[in-house]
Amino acid sequence: PAVRAAALVALGERYVAEVRVELGRLLRDPSREHRLRALGALRTSGDTRVGGAVMVAVEDTGFSAKDPQEQEIFYTALASLQDNRTLGHFRGVLDDMNLLRSRSVVSRQMLCVRGLTAVGTTEARALLQGYQGAWHLPAELATAIRAALT
Repeated sequence: PAVRAAALVALGERYVAEVRVELGRLLRDPSREHRLRALGALRTSGDTRVGGAVMVAVEDTGFSAKDPQEQEIFYTALASLQDNRTLGHFRGVLDDMNLLRSRSVVSRQMLCVRGLTAVGTTEARALLQGYQGAWHLPAELATAIRAALT
C-alpha cells in the first residue's frame, strides 16, 4: 500500500503510458484516494485504451458498494472516454427493462444519465435522445433525460 501511495503521489494525476495497466488495476484498489488518483490520470490520458479499464472497474461486483459520489465520478469519467465499448455499456444499462423497478438498477441508470449529461458531447446527447420517451424507463429517469436535453 505504501508503495502504491508513493507512486501515485509521484505521478500526481499525470498519465504515463508505461504504467497504464497498473493504473487500471488501481481503479479497484481498496483505497478510495488511490482509485480516484488513478482515475484522474487515466481520464486525462487521451489514450483510447483506458475506457476498458474504467468499464471493468464500474462492472466489478463491489462497485455498487462504493459511495454514491465516487460512483458518479467513475460514471462521468466513463462517459468522457466515449468509444464504442463505453457507449455500448451505457446503452446496455439504459436498455435494462427493470420492470420490477429495482433501486440498484435505477441508480445505475441514473448514474449513466448524469455521466452523459456532465460530458455533454454530441455523442452523449444523441445517446440520451434515443432514450427520450422510452416507455421502460421510470419517471425519474425520463425527467432527468428531458432536463439534460433542454
